[in-house]
Amino acid sequence: VICIRDITKDIELSEMKNEFISLAAHELRTPITIIFGYTELLLNGNIPEETTKEVLLDVHKKSERLSLMIDDMLNLNNIDTRSGKDFNIQEMDISKAVADAISSLAFPHDRLVMQPDGLAEISVLIDPVKFRLVIENIISNAVKFSSSGAINISIVQATDADSFVGVRIADQGIGMNEEQLLHIFDRFWQGDKSGKHPGTGLGLSIVKEIVTIMGGKVEVESVPDEGTTFTVWFQKPD
Repeated sequence: VICIRDITKDIELSEMKNEFISLAAHELRTPITIIFGYTELLLNGNIPEETTKEVLLDVHKKSERLSLMIDDMLNLNNIDTRSGKDFNIQEMDISKAVADAISSLAFPHDRLVMQPDGLAEISVLIDPVKFRLVIENIISNAVKFSSSGAINISIVQATDADSFVGVRIADQGIGMNEEQLLHIFDRFWQGDKSGKHPGTGLGLSIVKEIVTIMGGKVEVESVPDEGTTFTVWFQKPD
């Protein structure tokens, strides 16, 4: 008996897994090295007392980044391995879903402006929990990369087809150039190399994976020094 099996997809998945592990190890090494070095100096009493608090604050910041990175890695790994099997996709009013996502944000909402949509009770096919994670990630990015100005949130209808409804989130921040736009969904990629906007580089990868599994799509428009607009499209029920 001769059994022939196409292993192309298996090879691709293995390569993706190896690349992910390599990138993860690289990204984790830097904060761990810094934490280890600082704590070793503190234990040996080699840091002046007047700078101890500053060092501890840096250790705390790096530890927080590690915690966030691990959470994002677990989320992304779970999405990859489960391939949407744990998604609970259901019909839900998109206005209510957006309102629920905004209410769960852990920072002040004074800059968030919900535009009147005129789209009454339109249902979309989403996993409410995963949908909330998508909206939280995009709004958090908008807040992080725009020090001032309103963040406008609106619900829009697709012009070329009736099967999609979108959530549009527009900020007035630092924006991105064409080169940066090419990489925003790459894992561990960060457009700002200055260190002024710390992050894991995984948030938008998670957004793209979740939206794709739910049958949607993500569009991004950005102009340097003017701002960025994300539109996330979700399918309506048949």
